[in-house]
Amino acid sequence: MYQTSLYPLRSIVGDAVKINAVGKPLKPEIHILEQSNQSMNLGIHYKFLSNADGYPLYKEFLPVIEGSGGTILTPGEGMDALPQLDSFPFLDITKGVSLFALSKKPKEEEISRELSVKLVIKLKEKALIGGICFGGFPFLPFKILESGQNSSNFGLPREIRVTIPDSKWDGNGPHLNTTHGFLDYESSVTRQEIVSHSGLHYLLTDPTLSDVLILYLSDYPYFLTKIKINKGRPELVEEPTPPEINEHYGFIIPHFYVFEYQEKTRYQPSVPAGLLGTRLNNISVSDGQAQDVDLVRFYSQVDYQTFWTKNAKQKYIEYTAASIFGPRRRFSNVFNHLDSSEIFISNPVPTNEKVTIFIQQSEEFERCIAGMKINFVFVPEVNFIEDLKRQIEKLYQRHNLPSPSGLGNVTRESIEAILRYKQTIWDPQVDFCEKIGIRIYELDPVDGVSPLNVELDGKYATLLAEKEIDELSESILMSLLEG
Repeated sequence: MYQTSLYPLRSIVGDAVKINAVGKPLKPEIHILEQSNQSMNLGIHYKFLSNADGYPLYKEFLPVIEGSGGTILTPGEGMDALPQLDSFPFLDITKGVSLFALSKKPKEEEISRELSVKLVIKLKEKALIGGICFGGFPFLPFKILESGQNSSNFGLPREIRVTIPDSKWDGNGPHLNTTHGFLDYESSVTRQEIVSHSGLHYLLTDPTLSDVLILYLSDYPYFLTKIKINKGRPELVEEPTPPEINEHYGFIIPHFYVFEYQEKTRYQPSVPAGLLGTRLNNISVSDGQAQDVDLVRFYSQVDYQTFWTKNAKQKYIEYTAASIFGPRRRFSNVFNHLDSSEIFISNPVPTNEKVTIFIQQSEEFERCIAGMKINFVFVPEVNFIEDLKRQIEKLYQRHNLPSPSGLGNVTRESIEAILRYKQTIWDPQVDFCEKIGIRIYELDPVDGVSPLNVELDGKYATLLAEKEIDELSESILMSLLEG
């Protein structure tokens, strides 16, 4: 997403305030003040890590898949990594921490709202606190619940409250002063969201000088941790036995930063975005996907949203939609011992069917967007050779170069081969589109309604743009929007 460069943007996000850490390895000074009874009954284990040691791996939050023949598939190399964001608001990531929680007992009932914990966090020094910045793990499998919630919510609790209390900290930990008797002796702000996006989030507080803050987390998401595929191909069995799944409550906050309040202005900024969720049509099992039949069978029988999933050497790889809006993971030994960078690859989309991607801005303030830039990896079919020659000749003329010869020998297949090499799409089962139709909507749901439940043909969705791209020149100019 891009904002016009003719108008400056106000920002109050200053430098990150270092969260104090002691010992070797460094352990953040974060104490659990209290947690709910249901959290204790589930045996939820909390873990806090300093980002000075780099981001950890997340394999325990990704599912292990037991195939119908007893074959065990585990996440492929690179699936459990979290690459550094391309555009990060803080120069020093060592000032932040990672917060984790995972229940020992599997989910048996819906008790998300009954799970909570209250943490007290010690900063290295007093600072004029302006709020917190946090982000989850974008690559978690998820399903869209009837309420419009994202089941994994990219690892983020749905309720977060920050309180800056009157307190002091000594060698025995925090001491909170609760004897003032004033209603406003402490500063507090609460965030409650039905669904969170996959990017960075900001929770702003009143500017307050302190070296301690209290963090309350509640309404936990849950994660798919195990899948057991039962026998019987669904296209051959009238009522195939659904897979057995294990889900665990918890949260994943690998990005957690406290930042200083600092008034400033930015020019020519890009406005980042995050994925809220996806809706896609049912996945069918084709002969070409026989080697991945267990994976496709699972996702065709339950509501978990996934896109292209690759099974190679007892490992599985998913090319997620969240990779559109953030860092791309690097997968090892994906196809014929070749590595691959993550790119969003959908399952086959039949004619007149669609993939719906819900996105949201990722800034401390809502911005007025001037336009969107979307890159699609495909080779248009209509007038391809003629259009290619015309565009290349224009490029050479612009640089005062003689027109190249041999353009008539260029084929669509050769261009696809270049795209495969550039995007590291090695698997021949991945095909390219000949044309793409795009509709962009602005969603304005009423309070209490998830944007994932907004009907695109209803009164709470406004069609902003509609375009069909089937020529190369349209592909080159696809980021431009009239008006």
